[in-house]
Amino acid sequence: MKGRTRGFTLVELMLVIAVIAILMTLVTGGVMRVIRNAREKRIDSMCTTLGLALMNYRGGEGRWPVGLPPEPGRDTVTFKEEKNAEVFADLIKEGGYLSTAEYLTKVNGRVMSLREAVNQGRTSVPLGYPNPRNTSMFHFFNVEFNIITDSVSVQRSH
Repeated sequence: MKGRTRGFTLVELMLVIAVIAILMTLVTGGVMRVIRNAREKRIDSMCTTLGLALMNYRGGEGRWPVGLPPEPGRDTVTFKEEKNAEVFADLIKEGGYLSTAEYLTKVNGRVMSLREAVNQGRTSVPLGYPNPRNTSMFHFFNVEFNIITDSVSVQRSH
């Protein structure tokens, strides 16, 4: 009679599979956190870039791209959510101030690149971004002009 070679038991195999599953869960959670943090940093970078584009427009054209109505007792004028289309329209039309490749918009419920919107002939669209924690949600940037300091800031809307 030949000697039998002993293999792994079913319990041993299940234990190894369980350990691998636990390790994969830990790794996946870490990777997703890194991806979410990268998305958030990209949105912060976009806010800075949009603010710089507006300041470049101010420096090049000698005016802001929108008329800022003076309101009594207010130092700031804010363009929230989809109202930011008014702010960015001239930057999109001029072309040299804002790259259409990097930004997103939402037109008629459909998220599209700014380049695609411009190719469709749309030059007045709001700029936004997908929520880094839930990419099925879309938000628009808020733009705030400070009349006293003649400055601008772009922030996330949430």
